[in-house]
Amino acid sequence: SIFTNRVVATVNAYETSFVTRTTNARGNVTLTQYQTLDQPTTDAPVYIQHPGGAYTDIDRDIFGKPEILSRRDAATNSISRKYTYNTYQELCRVFEPETENTFLGYDLAGNLEWSASGYTTTAIGCLAKTSVAARRADRAYDSLNRITSLTFADGKGDTTYTYHPDGQQNVLIVDNGDGNIVSTTYAYNRRRLLTSERMDWNAIHWTVS
Repeated sequence: SIFTNRVVATVNAYETSFVTRTTNARGNVTLTQYQTLDQPTTDAPVYIQHPGGAYTDIDRDIFGKPEILSRRDAATNSISRKYTYNTYQELCRVFEPETENTFLGYDLAGNLEWSASGYTTTAIGCLAKTSVAARRADRAYDSLNRITSLTFADGKGDTTYTYHPDGQQNVLIVDNGDGNIVSTTYAYNRRRLLTSERMDWNAIHWTVS
């Protein structure tokens, strides 16, 4: 048999206005334009022209964070996701066509303190945690910023986390609010590699070693 070596190459070209042209081995071309400030980089694309007539537009703030992410065709068909930030530049709101609005809040250490999803509202910007109490999930952390509890508005699935002194997960307890409490206990060897996981639910005890 005779085999012929072929070079399958992707070619990158750098054009004016800080646009890159990528041509794959099949000849499909992708054009990408970037946010360019004091020292231009390719870290923050703002416009992508895909093969097949698809386009991606990304509106960014002066810090480079995305505010609107849109996918469209050459006609009028378009769908967008939107991102809102608080005064500390933390993500506080996400709009997605499938799930509407998700609101987020943080503690003073920057940990995600609460979130609430599935809201349809005409309100602008971020919302306070009291405004979304009906669907809010709250989180608490210890002094090492490890999550210690996750609680839900309906009381189902409330979770408590405990840790060994070296930081490994110890026991995870889930309360469904109807008397059904499931706990999972983790054990480790001297190298702190997981050796067993035991789930307890009433009289049922399941262990994986």
